[in-house]
Amino acid sequence: MTKPYLVDRGMMNSGFARRPNDIYATIDDRCVDHLNKVWPLRGRSYIEPMAGYGDLIKQIGKHGGRCEYASDLIDHPGRDPHIIPDVDVYDIPRNDFLGKTVITNPAFVNQRNLVRHFLD
Repeated sequence: MTKPYLVDRGMMNSGFARRPNDIYATIDDRCVDHLNKVWPLRGRSYIEPMAGYGDLIKQIGKHGGRCEYASDLIDHPGRDPHIIPDVDVYDIPRNDFLGKTVITNPAFVNQRNLVRHFLD
């Protein structure tokens, strides 16, 4: 299987320098605050297949959301211990996503391919 995250030319110019392993922490609480306003998180469960250190999971948890599965490609030192390391999102069978809510903060370059993976 070809890994579709390697190049998505339509999303290459985000204006930000790439970071090693494409780790971009979700550190602005306003993102999750807004999500909670338009789609209340209390009592909702979701999966986070590109969890990094777990910042987004913590923020959603403050609003009452529950992460039922979390993984990341990299075993980040200091990550939330519930995050399963060394899991490539594109290796997770698509059927595992059926009927699930996915909340994640992918690297900008991955957005199109990630949506295709979840919906195809």
